[in-house]
Amino acid sequence: MLDQELKKIVKLTAHTQRNWDVSVPFPQPHAHKIVDIVVNHPSKESWNENENGINYFDLLVVTDNSIKRAIYDLTKKTNPQVLAPLLLIWVSKYYTANNDFTDQYNDDKELLESKDIVDTNALDYVTGIHVGLSGAYGNMMAGSLGYRTGFLKCFKRHYANDMKHILGVDQRIELMLGVGEANETKKPTEHHESSIEYGTLIKEPIKIINL
Repeated sequence: MLDQELKKIVKLTAHTQRNWDVSVPFPQPHAHKIVDIVVNHPSKESWNENENGINYFDLLVVTDNSIKRAIYDLTKKTNPQVLAPLLLIWVSKYYTANNDFTDQYNDDKELLESKDIVDTNALDYVTGIHVGLSGAYGNMMAGSLGYRTGFLKCFKRHYANDMKHILGVDQRIELMLGVGEANETKKPTEHHESSIEYGTLIKEPIKIINL
């Protein structure tokens, strides 16, 4: 039974959903469940006995349709994932929208260095790990509740100042995830507001090495 449920969840969330049923608001109890797993994901960082762990991102939970519409219009209406009833946005805790360091970075610099995060390459690396784990857990939780999902990563830097105005935070966007019910009158790959149909990526098989 568990194996069948997991297969169902993977099928729901393995590909990007491009259209949504926006006739009703996203249920708050379900939003709380998804957010709870997103912010309590496993983490991986060096550990010292007398130090606290670090969260490398903040999470924006967007249900305001005017904000989602503003993001959608800004991207020339090419990313309908952002129109989902629930939109999660992971933003860097340590980078501004224009890739400068935040005040929080300066406050935490000594702690970061104690964890061998001494340059931007290391900071980008560990941030990517934390955001990736968090996003994957949120995606699976959404699927377990029966929702479709759509990740969005290809966010152009020249939108930075506009996004700062729309969201009200000066932090670099790391990842977005749209969550909601599908529009059952369309294929999952069809655009939310047009007849455009997106292709489905055929993934290269991953080599599995048994030792």
